[in-house]
Amino acid sequence: MNIIFADVADYGELLATMHKDILHTAQAPRFFRSWDEAEAYKAKIKQVEDKAILVMDETGLRGLGSNHDNNHRERTIPFFILKMCFKKDAKFIDAAANSCEQIHNDFIGKMRYDKEEGTNDNILSQFDPNNYNGERIGPLFDNWYGYMFEHRFQSNVNLEYDATKWL
Repeated sequence: MNIIFADVADYGELLATMHKDILHTAQAPRFFRSWDEAEAYKAKIKQVEDKAILVMDETGLRGLGSNHDNNHRERTIPFFILKMCFKKDAKFIDAAANSCEQIHNDFIGKMRYDKEEGTNDNILSQFDPNNYNGERIGPLFDNWYGYMFEHRFQSNVNLEYDATKWL
């Protein structure tokens, strides 16, 4: 089964809705499926204050080659977790980035729990919680700082030679 961005984004939205440091709702949007969507809500984003936002963007979805048995390909899906930093001071920027990194760690814990419980198995069966890259980002949207994480998911791509497809 191949990973579909919409499924992962739906799960990301669920995480953003349930996490106390984000609390995404339709009335107070804090989860965005693209940078274009986040840009459209820029005025509302500025009103978030002490809460974080989560942006997942399909344009960042990409293949990373194959693993040792050539039957699976890894795909990354970026998660951007950001907080408003009211002062452009290293101490405040570090605090915002550290807070976003902790939210990400909370996501990993929830994803591991859901995987063990068999919840959202269509996504999490292909998720390796220990396989990701992360880096600090910002400023975005006028003083938003945080972390960008790229999680790796296995995508079942059949790369075996099939003689019936050749002359």
